[in-house]
Amino acid sequence: MPVRTKQKRLKKELGLRGVYAIATGATLSAGFFLLPGIAATQAGPALVLSYILAALPLIPAMFSVIELATAMPRAGGVYYFLDRSLGPFLGCIGGIGTWLALILKVTFALVGMGAYISLFLPNLSITPVAVTIALALAAVNLVGAKKSGGLQVFLVFGLLAILAIFLASGIPSFQPEHFENFFAAGFDTIIATAGMVYISYVGVTKVASLSEEVKDPEKNLPRGVILALLTAILIYALGTMIIVGLVPP
Repeated sequence: MPVRTKQKRLKKELGLRGVYAIATGATLSAGFFLLPGIAATQAGPALVLSYILAALPLIPAMFSVIELATAMPRAGGVYYFLDRSLGPFLGCIGGIGTWLALILKVTFALVGMGAYISLFLPNLSITPVAVTIALALAAVNLVGAKKSGGLQVFLVFGLLAILAIFLASGIPSFQPEHFENFFAAGFDTIIATAGMVYISYVGVTKVASLSEEVKDPEKNLPRGVILALLTAILIYALGTMIIVGLVPP
């Protein structure tokens, strides 16, 4: 009769700051640096409203994920929840779906990073730059949650500082006339645009996949995820408002 070995558990190395940084970093990426221009072609200046509306469906989803992650703080996130509740088959489907969503979201962000870099280095090909960044990030994640979380804290707080400078420096040049005919695109188009930019917020719940590595998950997970969502809503609302106020749709 085979003897079951005790499953090895991951070290709990992430505190509140790490949870907040990972959840915020997974949210403030392509959603802010790539999608506003696309959203503006559809909703015009009302893209600000679309970003706010897009956050509403995520709130109950966020609380559901928090409840599950604190009750079952294990690596795997959605895969583990589905496996335990609905069986391995649906867990496998959910796990593959989560993996594909993350892969496609990261790919979109990498292409955007390559496009931004090409503005400063026009002779540089985007593909090798994106591949290099992907390999570097993969190497960082291999060293464990503590070190990768520390890097994420540095990057995210640096990003928030840059965004704060952008918002503050944009206020003097803000042009309210860019918001004329705010609802010209129609409410249906505004809702459809909200559906498109909804992906901007879903990264906030992906930290559940790391719940096994979180210290005191009953406290740190809810606080970190809720703070990350509030930060994302604030940045997206104020950021898109400044963007429209500076550049006509």
